[in-house]
Amino acid sequence: MKRASAVAVLLLVVALFGGVVEGKVYEKCEVRALLKAGLKKSTDTTIEKIVCHVSQSSNYDSSVVNTVNVTQDDGSVEKWTMYGLFQITQHFCTGKDGLCKIDCKDLIDDDLTDDIQCVEDIKRTFLKNPTGANKIYREIIPKLFTPNCPKSILSDCD
Repeated sequence: MKRASAVAVLLLVVALFGGVVEGKVYEKCEVRALLKAGLKKSTDTTIEKIVCHVSQSSNYDSSVVNTVNVTQDDGSVEKWTMYGLFQITQHFCTGKDGLCKIDCKDLIDDDLTDDIQCVEDIKRTFLKNPTGANKIYREIIPKLFTPNCPKSILSDCD
């Protein structure tokens, strides 16, 4: 009977803590450094816009999940779930079928490697054909590359 109780307690602990995804609250200069290292051919201005977006949308917290309503071209409203530090929509992180080829839960942990690669994939895909971009890109690109950002947002980063 003692063994059965010990097994039950162990299973409870694993169930409660085994699947926990832990995010991290980053510093803005740390985010900037990770972006500079991970994004190919990105200017300081592009990185500044992304850091601004992170500041406004997730407050540098990689575990944030938000839901937003997006009005479609036909007037209907679609609910989008936004994940992680960069608030990437579920349209890009639907496993092997999504643009980023990752599960959305991978965007809410403390490892930003796949998140930054996803940002790179979104940027690269959009830049290939910006005028032919679908609704998802037209909504996410202005958010991800925040145009109205104070110039001084990164002034205290070396």
